[in-house]
Amino acid sequence: NKILTARKTQSFFEDNTLYLEKDQSFQVSFFLRRLDELGYEKVYQVTEAGEFSQRGGTVDVFPINRNSALRFEFLGNKIETIERLPVEIK
Repeated sequence: NKILTARKTQSFFEDNTLYLEKDQSFQVSFFLRRLDELGYEKVYQVTEAGEFSQRGGTVDVFPINRNSALRFEFLGNKIETIERLPVEIK
């Protein structure tokens, strides 16, 4: 049944996608736990898709659906900045 399959697929992506934006309230600990649950590998420095690193309130993530890594700067439980890092898929 193609309709049920499409709904399952849509639900899978909704359940496994994080939407984050500047000034959003979001707990760093939840973010890190969620990245781990989604299969991201914790590394010292991100260089490849599917990796993340953390130093204090700074979390670098290389999403599997992007060509470049992102840096999230947290102040408490608020996302202060989101910026693209110079790490890219060649």
